[in-house]
Amino acid sequence: ASNSHVVVVGHGMVGHRFVEALRSRDTEGRWRVTVLAEELDAAYDRVGLTGYTDHWDRSRLALPGNDYLGDDLVDVRLGCRAVAIDA
Repeated sequence: ASNSHVVVVGHGMVGHRFVEALRSRDTEGRWRVTVLAEELDAAYDRVGLTGYTDHWDRSRLALPGNDYLGDDLVDVRLGCRAVAIDA
């Protein structure tokens, strides 16, 4: 049962890799993860944007597993800007 919770602010490459690493090591499902992302698109390869000069194809830049489909312990909130932290 999950008894710890982490909030990730931003869903870029680093945030995505963090969630992947945490979930792969959390074999007992103790951690719940909430990802707050200001953008409306799930994590994508921003470095790959430099190869585009005109229109870019979001689906070709999407990072694998960026939607965490089937993982009930990860809640990605797209279009949700973090404006303050109340610790």
